[in-house]
Amino acid sequence: MAERDKFDLGDKPSDCEKIEPAVNAFLKELNDNPKKVDKPGYSEWISADTDKTGNLVNTLKELSSSHILDSNLFKNAGQTALELYKEKHYLKKFDKEPPAKPDSGLSHSTDVPSQFPGATALLQQSHGIANVLELKEGDRTETMRLNQEDPNPTPILDTVSYECKSNSVTVSTGFFQDGQQKLISIGLPRLGIEIINPDDKSNSRVVRPNP
Repeated sequence: MAERDKFDLGDKPSDCEKIEPAVNAFLKELNDNPKKVDKPGYSEWISADTDKTGNLVNTLKELSSSHILDSNLFKNAGQTALELYKEKHYLKKFDKEPPAKPDSGLSHSTDVPSQFPGATALLQQSHGIANVLELKEGDRTETMRLNQEDPNPTPILDTVSYECKSNSVTVSTGFFQDGQQKLISIGLPRLGIEIINPDDKSNSRVVRPNP
């Protein structure tokens, strides 16, 4: 049993126990009701408002809600990054203050306290500005990319991945300047399937290799 299950879930079903039935129902729906589209880059289409597909989208949307966003890991990321930078003196010419426009190509990752029992966390910073946070809880890994030009932690993209017994799943959520959050994609890497715009009922697409 994963550490996260022990500490967070008690007798409730684990996330993978919820994910796998939804994935299997989605695959059945996709195979039973394929719809071809004449559009470059898309091999198949299925609307997100069908019962079984909608169930997968809704299940993953709920489960992929960020654990990082409301945590001290996120709230303290700016100060932690600056302290780590000053402590390590990664680049001497920037010892006193981080540059106005840090070079994202010069980044350093450091393990930091996760605040979640049994979980591990990592903070990546460049010149004292946090640009990536990662939280691993059992079979769940969340990676949040932050705006490198903003010293205050500001999320841009959040990706949650699960390594379940039968399926691996990735869910990407975008953060917009107006505060809106939106599912960008759901991926089933082992099957080569990706759902684009999964919560947009009029423009949801399923991409997978042509036979």
